[in-house]
Amino acid sequence: MTDLSLTSKLNTTCLIYDNEIQQFYCLLDHGISITMMIELCFRNHEAILKQLQQGKPLSEIFLFKNKRFNQYFKFYSSFLSIKDSLKNTFYMVENSDGLIQDCFKKMIYPLFIFIFCFVMILFLNDAILPYMEFMNTNQSDVNVLFIMKYIFYLIFFFLIVLSSLCLILYKTNSLSILIKKSQFMKMIVTHQFSFLLANVIDTGLTTKTCFEYLHTLNSSFIRLISEDIFNGLKKGQNIISILNENEFLDKDFIKYFQTGSLNASLSELLKVYAQQTSLKIKRIIQKATTGIQIFSYACVGMIAIYVYQVMLYPLNMLSGM
Repeated sequence: MTDLSLTSKLNTTCLIYDNEIQQFYCLLDHGISITMMIELCFRNHEAILKQLQQGKPLSEIFLFKNKRFNQYFKFYSSFLSIKDSLKNTFYMVENSDGLIQDCFKKMIYPLFIFIFCFVMILFLNDAILPYMEFMNTNQSDVNVLFIMKYIFYLIFFFLIVLSSLCLILYKTNSLSILIKKSQFMKMIVTHQFSFLLANVIDTGLTTKTCFEYLHTLNSSFIRLISEDIFNGLKKGQNIISILNENEFLDKDFIKYFQTGSLNASLSELLKVYAQQTSLKIKRIIQKATTGIQIFSYACVGMIAIYVYQVMLYPLNMLSGM
């Protein structure tokens, strides 16, 4: 019975990859029929055409392998055409989610150097240190190596505790506590919210309608923010008061929102805020990576000195004889 249900589920699923939807988007408005575009672009074109013939709209048929892309597309397709939904989805994935990806990429090299140093210190401690003690070398050199090892132990312990705390908060749906307490996390959440809100406003919807649609988005914090604002507006509350009371939002966002509302340029002001916040986030990440690099390079230098000293010990012994 389970096998039959799984088979049925697979037959009705039209999984689409990034390169396929990009090709499909490029062919739109070029006089080619939908049927022909589907046959040309999608490997699962037979399943897609079968469901299309059954009367299902493409917005329901399409299921993207990229979960973030699928999330944004389902949201936009609830009130826009397929072409406009794809256009806005590409925009959001590139501009909003791209910031997080860039930050992770910048952290890879410094973290690699940091881990390399830690491995080298463990190697020196286990393989070289006994030899240095046997040769009756300077005890201060041995102590420094011990200190370096335990500094790295403390740093790794702190990172493990921090990661475990974030995982616990995420699993218990309590990550909002961290966001409310951390200005950096507020900036990340508000940056994404600002980009999305500006993009939805550009579609021609009123501000209240934008929040009505946004609170249906399957993204926990954006949904929470939008739901709070939409419910407040339904009660007749002032939108600026609602924003000021929201604990997830960066206070600078409210200034830009208020200025944009008064000057009928809300979308442009929100984009300016998102761009400036993006630069702030990148500067914070850059400072963190620079600190990690400096510390790691200093450790590499000390490791090189120790290795050089170990290589000189046999020569010193021979010269002493």
